[in-house]
Amino acid sequence: MPANQTRGTPGLLLLLFACALLLAAGGGWKLRRESRGQSTTLGLTGLGDTRLYTSLSENDFLTPALLFSQAPQGLFRVAVHPVPRDDASMLRVETDQTGRHNVYTDAGPKPDPPGAATPRWYLKAGQDLYVEFGARKQETAFPATSRE
Repeated sequence: MPANQTRGTPGLLLLLFACALLLAAGGGWKLRRESRGQSTTLGLTGLGDTRLYTSLSENDFLTPALLFSQAPQGLFRVAVHPVPRDDASMLRVETDQTGRHNVYTDAGPKPDPPGAATPRWYLKAGQDLYVEFGARKQETAFPATSRE
């Protein structure tokens, strides 16, 4: 008789496996039903972008070179050197008027300082490097001087 006691073990294991599979399927169905009403939209980031910055005009500091729908009057280059920004935190807005560059903005909690006249826009210059564009920082008109 002792040999007959192990006969129920394979059947019991199959029953436990079927119950576990049923619970997993029920839990997945519940998660799918709850998330059906929610939609998530992820913005495009600067990861993998190969459209790197090349000069838009002869002098990006003096002429409003960056033109796109949110800045139809044009934006000036602000910094001489590219600024380091994390590619994953930069959101692509659109392409510029020439179609050569993607325009980005910072997706951080506060990308612009409180007194900023215009938001900051960026063109990608390399991995985690961006060229900053915005309003002209200072006027270049100098007072006329006479040498007499």
